[in-house]
Amino acid sequence: MTHNNYLCCQAISSKQPKIQFSVSKRGGQLLWLDGLKYFRNNENRTNLFWRCHWYYRRIRCPVLICMNKYDSSDFRQIHKHRHVKLSKKQQAMEVDTLELPNELPTPLPVINSKCDAALPVDTEQEMFTI
Repeated sequence: MTHNNYLCCQAISSKQPKIQFSVSKRGGQLLWLDGLKYFRNNENRTNLFWRCHWYYRRIRCPVLICMNKYDSSDFRQIHKHRHVKLSKKQQAMEVDTLELPNELPTPLPVINSKCDAALPVDTEQEMFTI
């Protein structure tokens, strides 16, 4: 069973993501997924975990790829990239609709600008300057 929940492009288009493996300069395993680089981070009995290479930079991108050890096409992306700018089509799909109430807000009471009664004046106060 394949369940690619690849957030960046899989939801937009029906094309399969491009997956490649390579070796880093220091001998570590690299995963290239649609042109983005991931370092091998951890593993358990059934899965390999790959961390976005921007996690180890100042940006600290939180993306993890959880991939089945025995089927590299069975993977899912956890979190969203902080450094990838989405296309306008992708942004339109992620915009949450704002629901506005159908009724207007209650109007504020009208304040009469004419004041019939004169305000009391306190003549006992001292006048001083600072």
